[in-house]
Amino acid sequence: MKALALLLLLANLGLFAYLQIDRLGASEADRLSQQVQPEKLKPFTAAQVKAMALDKPATPALASCLEWGPFSEAERTRAQPLLEGLASGRGITSKPVEVTTAYWVFVPPQANKTAAEKKMAELKALGVTEMYLVQDQGPQRLAISLGLFRSEEAANSYLAGMLQLGVKTAKLAPRTQTLSQTLLVLRDPPAEALARLAEFKNDFPGAEAKQAACNGKAGA
Repeated sequence: MKALALLLLLANLGLFAYLQIDRLGASEADRLSQQVQPEKLKPFTAAQVKAMALDKPATPALASCLEWGPFSEAERTRAQPLLEGLASGRGITSKPVEVTTAYWVFVPPQANKTAAEKKMAELKALGVTEMYLVQDQGPQRLAISLGLFRSEEAANSYLAGMLQLGVKTAKLAPRTQTLSQTLLVLRDPPAEALARLAEFKNDFPGAEAKQAACNGKAGA
C-alpha cells in the first residue's frame, strides 16, 4: 500500500510540473488564439470615450430669477408686499439700477411756491400719492411731477389715470432724466408669479416683470 501511495504522489507531481511547463512555454499567438472572437475587439473612438466620461461632474443648471421694476422708493414700498404675497416663502432681494426716462406726466409750473403747495394739497385730496415739486432753475421750476416713464405708452396710460382722478391740468411731455431706482428680485419664483404680476400693470405702469437665469447676486 505504501508503494501504491508513493506512485500516485509521484504521478500527481509529474502532471503538475508538465502543466506548469506547458503554460510558461505558450506563445503570445497561442494565448490570442484562445480568446473568444478576438476580431470583434476594437479600440474606443474619441466620441465613445467622451460619452463614457460619467465621472465628470455635470454643470449645474442656472437658477431662475424674476425681476420686477424699476421702482421709485415710494413705488417699491407698495410693490414689495404684493410680490411677497406671491413668493410662497421665498426670499426677495432688491437690485439698484440706473434708469433713463424719456417722458413725464406733470402739472404745469405754478405762480409761486405757496401756489404750488396749495396745488399739491388739492392733488393729494384727489388721491394722487406720488408727486414732487420741481425746484431746479429753468422753465419747469415749480411744476409738479406726477411720474417719469421710459416709454410714451406707459406715460399715456398714467396720464389717463390722472385724468380719471380729476387732475384736469395734467400733461405729458418728453423729459430725459437719469434716476436711481430699484428692481425687486425673486429667486426660483412659483410658476404663476409672472402671470399674477401682470394684474398690477395699471398700478405700476412704468414697471416690467421678466423671468430669466439669475445674473450674479442681488443686493439686500
